[in-house]
Amino acid sequence: MRAPNVEPIVIPDRLNMAEWFLDARLEEGLGDKVAVYYGDRQITYRELVDGSRRVTNLLRELGLHIEDRVQLLLLDTPEFVEAYFGVLRAGCVAVPTNTWLLAKDYAYYLEYARPRAIIVDAEVYPRLAEALASARFPTNLRPAIIVVDRTGAPAPEGAVDWRAALARQPVEAETEPTYRDDFATWLSSSGSTGDPKCVVHMHHEFVWNTIAYAQRTLGITRDDITLSAPKLFFGYALASNMLFPFSVGGSCVLLPDRVEPADYFALLARYRATQFITVPTTIAKMVEAGAAMQGHDLSRLAGLVSAGEALPARLHKDWRALTGVEIYDGIGSAEMFHIYITNRPGDVKVGSLGKLVAGYRYRLVDDDGREAPKGELGTLVIEGPSAGAGYWRMRDKSR
Repeated sequence: MRAPNVEPIVIPDRLNMAEWFLDARLEEGLGDKVAVYYGDRQITYRELVDGSRRVTNLLRELGLHIEDRVQLLLLDTPEFVEAYFGVLRAGCVAVPTNTWLLAKDYAYYLEYARPRAIIVDAEVYPRLAEALASARFPTNLRPAIIVVDRTGAPAPEGAVDWRAALARQPVEAETEPTYRDDFATWLSSSGSTGDPKCVVHMHHEFVWNTIAYAQRTLGITRDDITLSAPKLFFGYALASNMLFPFSVGGSCVLLPDRVEPADYFALLARYRATQFITVPTTIAKMVEAGAAMQGHDLSRLAGLVSAGEALPARLHKDWRALTGVEIYDGIGSAEMFHIYITNRPGDVKVGSLGKLVAGYRYRLVDDDGREAPKGELGTLVIEGPSAGAGYWRMRDKSR
């Protein structure tokens, strides 16, 4: 095992992510600070806390209890943020799910995850409704459906109307006194073969990586404004474009719709973003459309975080030549929650994934599980405090 020296990260036994990522900002006097930029709207930390408490009350009104799973089929909107933290505040487990899937995929998730409630955007609801008609449920486990319609239209028959239901909820709610090792969130991991599987994560794992990677390695601050190409249903964006900035009182930009790569230049300038979270495919298309950058002030953009695919050295150099902005390329996984090896401010090696985030341990092993000789290829084995508890209902694959 090899690991750099690092000051230990101490996490309390009693821990609820809603308090750590949101409520603590109010205690720091940041209640009126903008947490989310969404179109022309600016949503403060106080508004998010109040909204999440209403969600908690709604879930309890619907009969949900600690450890019940709530599937989130939501676009990148303020409703996603309120729902996510409302679920955690109730002691329930959030299951963010890809909103671009087909009905048959949602049928699989319904049977696999067995959610007690589903909070779904009206745009996604028709595919979910088709899945609900065909999915098999255990007795008495058909989920409550809460529909978020951003146009203000009423919810379909048999579903709970998000807007109307929250309006009648009190703004005060007790936070479930969860422990650090209580389950908090499932992250989807498709792996290389077979059906998607979900990694079960606990409250402390997200907090630990936030401190180790976002705060200590990237150096995120309350002055940062993040903007992400990947959506929040990916663990990569859930952290980089919500949890990480919220942990220090920063802000994020939420974009519900798909964006053409060339249009990111205008969005980065409009919101004065300081961190751009994306993948190499998008970087390549932005470089190809480099002329679209003209007239847009990116002087606030301090760095670009890249992961999810290999970043060619040539592309790294082309992006830097075009924008003058550094790329912090790294590697992470749903199994480890987020990035564990990365380049970082002041320490970037083009063509490399960088260095181990302090607190993680690694081995490079051969096909027999023995440590690979120096200079030889091998399989990377990562260990660290953000590792999930395992794949849900897939014990053998979790070993």
